[in-house]
Amino acid sequence: MFLEHSRMRIKESYEKVRQDLGAILDPVELVIRTLPEEEALAMRYLYAFMPYSDIANNPVETYLDFVRHGVRLYEEKEEVRELPESVYLQYVLFHRVNEEEIRPCRSLFYHQIQEQIRGKSPLETVLEINYWCAGEVAYEAGDDRTLSALSVWKRGYGRCGEESVFAVNVLRSAGIPARQVYAPYWSHCDDNHAWVEVWVDGNWHYLGACEPEPLLDLGWFEYAASRAMLIHARRFDGERKAWNYDTEEPESLREEEIGSEGMVTMENEIRRYADGVQTLEVLVLDEKGRPVPDLPVSFEVVNYAAFRPIANCHTDMEGKVRLSCGAGSLHLYCGRQDKAAEEILDTRRDSRITLTLQRNIEEYSWQEFDMIPPSDRTPVARRPDAAQKEEGARRLAALRTRQERKRKAWENPDRNVFVNEQKRKSEKEQRMGRALLKILTAKDQTDVRLDVLKDHLSGAMLYAGTVPEEIFIKHMLNPRAEDEILTPYRRWFQHEVPKEAQERFRNNPESLWTWICQEIRECPEHERSTVLTTPAACFRIRCGSRRSKAVLFVAMARSFGIAARLNEADGTPEYWKQGRFMAADPNRRKDCVLVLRAEEPGTWRYSQNWSLTRISATEQKVLRLRDEGWKKQKKEIFLESGTYRLMTATRLPNGTVHAAACQFLLTPGEHREVQLQSRKSNLMEMLESLSLPEFEVHTEDGDKCSSRVLTGDGAHVLLWLKAGEEPTEHILNEMIQERERFEDWTSRILFFVSSKEAWEHPLFEKILRLFPDIRVFYDDFEEHVPSVGRRLYVDHEKLPLLAVTRGEQNVIYASSGYQVGTADLVLRILEEAS
Repeated sequence: MFLEHSRMRIKESYEKVRQDLGAILDPVELVIRTLPEEEALAMRYLYAFMPYSDIANNPVETYLDFVRHGVRLYEEKEEVRELPESVYLQYVLFHRVNEEEIRPCRSLFYHQIQEQIRGKSPLETVLEINYWCAGEVAYEAGDDRTLSALSVWKRGYGRCGEESVFAVNVLRSAGIPARQVYAPYWSHCDDNHAWVEVWVDGNWHYLGACEPEPLLDLGWFEYAASRAMLIHARRFDGERKAWNYDTEEPESLREEEIGSEGMVTMENEIRRYADGVQTLEVLVLDEKGRPVPDLPVSFEVVNYAAFRPIANCHTDMEGKVRLSCGAGSLHLYCGRQDKAAEEILDTRRDSRITLTLQRNIEEYSWQEFDMIPPSDRTPVARRPDAAQKEEGARRLAALRTRQERKRKAWENPDRNVFVNEQKRKSEKEQRMGRALLKILTAKDQTDVRLDVLKDHLSGAMLYAGTVPEEIFIKHMLNPRAEDEILTPYRRWFQHEVPKEAQERFRNNPESLWTWICQEIRECPEHERSTVLTTPAACFRIRCGSRRSKAVLFVAMARSFGIAARLNEADGTPEYWKQGRFMAADPNRRKDCVLVLRAEEPGTWRYSQNWSLTRISATEQKVLRLRDEGWKKQKKEIFLESGTYRLMTATRLPNGTVHAAACQFLLTPGEHREVQLQSRKSNLMEMLESLSLPEFEVHTEDGDKCSSRVLTGDGAHVLLWLKAGEEPTEHILNEMIQERERFEDWTSRILFFVSSKEAWEHPLFEKILRLFPDIRVFYDDFEEHVPSVGRRLYVDHEKLPLLAVTRGEQNVIYASSGYQVGTADLVLRILEEAS
């Protein structure tokens, strides 16, 4: 029987949602009653466990493709029917991967790949699908909004979170259970990463999305993942124990649940990737020494110069919480009302800690601390042999050529139609149409719909001239408030909301925010916090997250002729009045001034070596600030009253962070000055010991030479250089300036260039004339630069790539790009290494 062990829970959960939302689900129920029994049950499963934002944002027809294709897979594929029901439901049938826009895609993707995977085993299918994905989509950095899998496929590129959303949907379309896995924040560098896990032969296996390998459990991120403090996956249908399956599930499905984010249960996958994993136990006591139950404890690492949460777990009835984590440093924080506790913990030494809630310490002077990442491990999975590598590289090269052609050819047809239609409009409308397109983000340009462009232009033009044009374009014409899906809503709001109410809101924009707070309820237990309910949908169902309500304010305000925005630093809604932006919530007014002082303002980069966090009873919010605004070694920041943590951080090449922090309370109307302080690091602290991936390069005569031979004796400097590019020229010019100091080391300097044409560049000719003992080798850069850069935890896309070695294949320092003083630093490291 289809879903024999799950049907009761599905029906009960669906009825609870239906009772809570009432008439909102009536159109859904009408459609469900027309479906065959299996499809009806599958649809009820989706609606029982999808975020309320999915219910509001999309009509029921959106989910028919997911349901019909998922049931078809169950009926036609024996290997799908043999899956544990929990695996089939959550990782084959379910429509959502993480926080992406939802658009029907499963049957389309299956149609694209079915001939390519016909007759293949599940393992072979996974590998083949990832090759297909690589030919369709490649990596490119982008903003935080996550496109739908369909949009990623159409345009042919996306960031890692979008690549993995795309790959997971393609895999699920073939009946392969798949999920996205995340390192929410790395511990050894300022970034994060997402990849894919598939359920094959009774276990989870990993792969890089759109990064095919000849075998499973391979990926460039393996070393980085082994240094993480935590890696998580997520499920949308609640804690596993709530399902009470009668059949015994495999041990590999009984994963460590580490709390929830709204309706999403977080599962801890760190043991699959790292050695030396610790089981941490935290006990929380109140001031009288009594256990504190049901209190969230935040486990945090330093990333982008601030404490960032990697897990948020609630204490049990004994006041305890347990977490498996890497062997390194964590910042623990918990708080309730006016009491809090925090501690820096090195899990290499301690696996138990007691936190005692005390009245908040609102101020403390600068305190220094270190945050140490776990050490990496050598990957344990089987490696491909030479023939597999060669065949894989051949296939990938052909696929990337196809993908690049597709990417260059892609244009958003809706945008093109809008541009052509504008040619028939008045000069004023044409000018505003161009302004509308210009203010869209690069990502919006690729997927914005025609009806969205037309609605926002026509709805905004009613109020052209009511505010300065710069404000009008940026904060009234602009269709985007945050990371929401762009939808047409202006004309709808202008028609739906009575004219007298619109006039009242225009006269008093704060009353609009008051109305939203009173009329729109929050249901965090039914939401994925990063998935926003679109403005009209939020208004219709009278339900939305705090972020969705803020977006709704901006949308309604702009629809009614009020210039509005979300404050760039903290996301609070604001409106334009009397020549400035004012807080829609009078309790969030920024009437305090923090003045930062710095001796060398040019050296301070926000989110790179300093940050500012507002601390309240319920959250720690890292502000989004800009580097601009320094005048005479001072920077003014307008803030609301409250408690703030100012942190400075220096990330060493070995991944350790030398940090310092102070905390202060701003009272209403206060003006406060604080001096930024940074820690100095000595040279020895900057050195690391990392194994260099072995590679081969060619001499001028075409002879092969192994990196193992090149680095086998003493210290060496390896430099991958790009002739004619400014960063490469900077470092070469520094070497010329330090000519006398480099003369004793030139025989140990190895240059890698991509072609003989590099020799013809004037600066290369000069440096090789001055340093004739430097050895030059040829490398095509396609394979070795990415693998070396990733292994050494530097950005391989920013040449020159530099590595200092001490002994065979042992790297003690690495960097990418150019920083002032690189040549001097290399010399000092060489002297230390010798």
